[in-house]
Amino acid sequence: MRILGIDPGSNITGYGIVDFIGKKITYVDSGCIKIQKISLIQKMHTLNKCITQLVSKYNIEHAAIEKAFVSKNIQSSLKLSQARGALISGLDYQSVELFEYSPTKVKLAIVGHGHAEKTMVNKLLLNILNIKGEMQQDASDALSIAVCHAFNV
Repeated sequence: MRILGIDPGSNITGYGIVDFIGKKITYVDSGCIKIQKISLIQKMHTLNKCITQLVSKYNIEHAAIEKAFVSKNIQSSLKLSQARGALISGLDYQSVELFEYSPTKVKLAIVGHGHAEKTMVNKLLLNILNIKGEMQQDASDALSIAVCHAFNV
């Protein structure tokens, strides 16, 4: 099964792709969709288009996305929700089965503790996927979401 993990954002959206066969998880690709300073509508169109291209390019079967949360900044929460909507729409358009996970559930799956620090999650994730070197935080978060889904199917 090929899984796309998504860490949504209106300026930077992380993505991570893994294969899950039997009990083995294999790293496929990861990166970030970086949106330039354009109108919100153009940003959402770009996110939708990019996620659709990723699904087609990698033949994605399942996708997992971080659940929405409300931050202290209402404007940030609204932009995040709009980004999630654009991404979900692109996934739905291509009939990709979608799952949602809270940050606590993702940390629990990777580290075994739902309130672990991001640095610990990243370190263990790189070990699980046998990745050497550093990785951008948004891509790492997205891979964590993909691995969480693999552990939960």
